Amino acid sequence: RLFRAALDGSEPVVDIGPTDSGAGQYELDATGEHVLNLVPDPDTGRLRLVGLAGDGSAGETLLDGNVGSVLDYRLAPAGDLVLFRAVDGSGGAELYAAPTRGGRVFRVNGPLSAEGAVESDYVLGADGRSVYFRQTIAAGTVELFRGSVVGRSPDRLCAPHAVGSAVQEFAVAPDHVVYRADSRANNVVELFVAPADASADPERVPLDLPVNADVHAFALSEDASRIVFLADGATAFKLELYSAPIDAQSFVRLNQDLDSSEDVSDFQVTPDSSAVVFRANPDGGTNR
Repeated sequence: RLFRAALDGSEPVVDIGPTDSGAGQYELDATGEHVLNLVPDPDTGRLRLVGLAGDGSAGETLLDGNVGSVLDYRLAPAGDLVLFRAVDGSGGAELYAAPTRGGRVFRVNGPLSAEGAVESDYVLGADGRSVYFRQTIAAGTVELFRGSVVGRSPDRLCAPHAVGSAVQEFAVAPDHVVYRADSRANNVVELFVAPADASADPERVPLDLPVNADVHAFALSEDASRIVFLADGATAFKLELYSAPIDAQSFVRLNQDLDSSEDVSDFQVTPDSSAVVFRANPDGGTNR
């Protein structure tokens, strides 16, 4: 069960309501007066998403609309909205949006194929109404979409993918969405930038990769003006560090010339967006 206690111990402990100890997920809204919680249905065993009054003064409010067993959820920063994935037993995971105090539930994704599912890394946009998510279209084929919390038909942000090609990860900036994908050729993972409002086709960061090379990881600067990324951009299997502006029109290599055995192994962008700290790792040697 969930309980609430005053920090100074001046008030009796309040029993808020039941929880599922195995799910391990409950969350306070922005006011701290409302708790979102996963609880098992006593008849079906499905996990339900419910809201509870933080002071224990009211019973459960079912938030998921009985669309299926809830897999995970994310509370919007404003606390008025919750996104969640659920399965109904007849297909893959779908993505939904609902008010945190109860109300109409909207499906965010479009129709699923027999092998389709929404992946777990969905993100609410800065406008509080757009939802960005990856959706499996067929086995091994994953595309990137922008949906709406009120159920508007989603927009595809990436180019249509061939069978077996996938958007592997993405990050959302105020006006752009950056993602890694083998969109142009299977198993050649490149870096792309799309407008966050889906108003134009994505742009590819114009680093032409050698055979057997990929973009392996990326991060956005805090001010979202630049993308920092790791790629074996000059020589396959030799990772180097690059940066590109958010419009994806150019790129620059950031590391010094490396010895034949050296790679850039990891990096962190400084909070003021002015620099990056990285580690060059000689094979079998000491990081430096």
